[in-house]
Amino acid sequence: MVPTIVPSFKWLGSAIFALQILGSLRYAAHMINKAEQKARGSFWLLLLPILPILYVFSVPPLEFLTAKPYADSRRSPEMIQRYAMPYSWLRDNTFLEGALEGYSECWWDALY
Repeated sequence: MVPTIVPSFKWLGSAIFALQILGSLRYAAHMINKAEQKARGSFWLLLLPILPILYVFSVPPLEFLTAKPYADSRRSPEMIQRYAMPYSWLRDNTFLEGALEGYSECWWDALY
């Protein structure tokens, strides 16, 4: 009688189980990454409308702080004047003129 060599496939079940675990971990990592991307996107969507408001509120204090050494002329350095150009247009050409002028005056009144 010739002995037959029968291969043992006991390791195959363990390998399949390990592949299933790795697949599950990969899927979980993919879902976490997807959730992080969604959260990042919603952050930028919330921040986008706030940026113009922050800009409008930043111009008068910035003009005030840079013009303080030149308090008698109320002129800011040229770089600040360029930064404030959209604000000046908004103040001069829209219905927000009174509100923006009042906000600017609050900062200038703090100077004197």
